[in-house]
Amino acid sequence: MNSGKGNVLVTVLIMMAFLTSMVIVIYERSTASYRGVLDLQADNQGGIYAGTALTALRALMEYDNPEYDDPTDQWNMIPSIPVKGGFISVTVRPADDRLPVNALVNTDNDTKRRMEKAFETMYASLGYDDEMWKSLKDWVSTSTAIPLSQTIPGAVFNPGGNSYTAKNAMLSSLYEIRLIPGYSGVYKDIIKHLSLGELEPKININFADNLTIQSFLPELAPYVDNIIAEREKEPFRNKNALYNILGSGNRDIYTATLPFFDVKSTLFYVKIEVDILDTLQYYHILMRRNGSRFTVIRYIEGRGLDYF
Repeated sequence: MNSGKGNVLVTVLIMMAFLTSMVIVIYERSTASYRGVLDLQADNQGGIYAGTALTALRALMEYDNPEYDDPTDQWNMIPSIPVKGGFISVTVRPADDRLPVNALVNTDNDTKRRMEKAFETMYASLGYDDEMWKSLKDWVSTSTAIPLSQTIPGAVFNPGGNSYTAKNAMLSSLYEIRLIPGYSGVYKDIIKHLSLGELEPKININFADNLTIQSFLPELAPYVDNIIAEREKEPFRNKNALYNILGSGNRDIYTATLPFFDVKSTLFYVKIEVDILDTLQYYHILMRRNGSRFTVIRYIEGRGLDYF
């Protein structure tokens, strides 16, 4: 009799455990489905918010003064925007305020030497050796299409026995840099100082930092502190403003640097962060200025990193 009751009790416990596990499974599936619905809703709503924000931003920038760009422009001071279920954050910066990677493929001898010296100087200042910037140059260079390990001594470019070749083309995104040997652990730090840039290199002197100016325009190194101090008082409204700082005795310096800087930008990097329904989404846009109009030339939905 006791044995029978014991069997019944075991059976009841097994059934209870089974039913409990079924309830848990159903709950987990329901939760996952609900989360999936929320993620889909956040994705759709985030895309709508980002598209609306970009449209408004382009209108704002097209009505802005096209003669020069400076940190006090309205497009550079957009506050976070609260929306139902979260917020939108829009950040904009000239994409020619940093050292331009794609200009490494420029074949003009004088420009080529300037670019190589600029990368050598910047990487040394950041504590990286020559092989780092040379690896980057080899990656984008169109002159060779051979494995990097054969071009840069000591570089390992065949993980798992599968040899890579360098891209041998301009970058479409700074995120590609992580693929280069030696960059996987440091590219997040290095890309803070780089931009895609254009084939013909030029930096916006109203935005470029001390290191960028000294690396790219070494002729201006003795005047960098003065340049930054003066632009903080009032942004450079035209290129001649630099000549006024250098003085008539430094006409050669002004002439040498004139092709490589400007006070207005051609490329702009827009990063839109949408936090909605506990989901973070990032939209990355590269825009080109044509007169007073702005055209989207790159678009990436990605992480919170810098892509351009």
